Amino acid sequence: MYYIYVDYRLDTGEPFYVGIGCAHRACENFVRNASHQRIAAKHGMFREVRELPIEPDADGKFSDEDVAFVCHLERILIEALGTRTNVNGANMTSGGEMISGYTHTEEVRARLSAARQGMYQGQKNPMYGKRGTGSPNYGRHLSAEHKRAISDANKGRVFTAEHRERIGAHSSKRTGSANPFFGRKHSKETLARIKLTKTINQLRKKRPELTREQVEEMARDYLVTNDYAKSSQAILDQSTSDKQST
Repeated sequence: MYYIYVDYRLDTGEPFYVGIGCAHRACENFVRNASHQRIAAKHGMFREVRELPIEPDADGKFSDEDVAFVCHLERILIEALGTRTNVNGANMTSGGEMISGYTHTEEVRARLSAARQGMYQGQKNPMYGKRGTGSPNYGRHLSAEHKRAISDANKGRVFTAEHRERIGAHSSKRTGSANPFFGRKHSKETLARIKLTKTINQLRKKRPELTREQVEEMARDYLVTNDYAKSSQAILDQSTSDKQST
């Protein structure tokens, strides 16, 4: 069922945000955009939720007419209550742009996809040319705890057959000149570092009793030679001999 909700300032009772949704959106999370957070934190808030007599069909989808009505109702309330951010509220738009729980038809999805083709390619991409010191992530390093959390989150992750097919179909189009790396080559140092990383991963599989820190320390000891390709093999050789001696 769809509903519409209005957020009010706790100190004055004035409305400052209008939203629509279905399922549990209004109840699960009170946090919206930055303006909403600022007003709620400064003045407090309470929320009024009104259910709308709109039900999905047997497939759990809402008709285009029902969705259009809900969007229209949201726009009317935002204008009537004056909850736009440029007035005294927290609604960033006039409403009706995004709707939770609504599924576009295949025809609409195809049109949206076609309209987005090339939208963020080349110089249109906001990250275009932002490499090295120009990258927003330059100089940032993940903590060991953060890395471990990412690793744990991805353990046991299994893609569905449909997901794998989509990935395969997308990858098959990125060959030859269509590949973003076409015509480029890794430097010798980069190739050596890639090989070293693979070797370290092999080492961790062969010597599971070693901690991540021990493996990285072992790698750093050999990296001082600046001969990355030989160093990676030396790590494995030394690891094997150390294990045999013990």
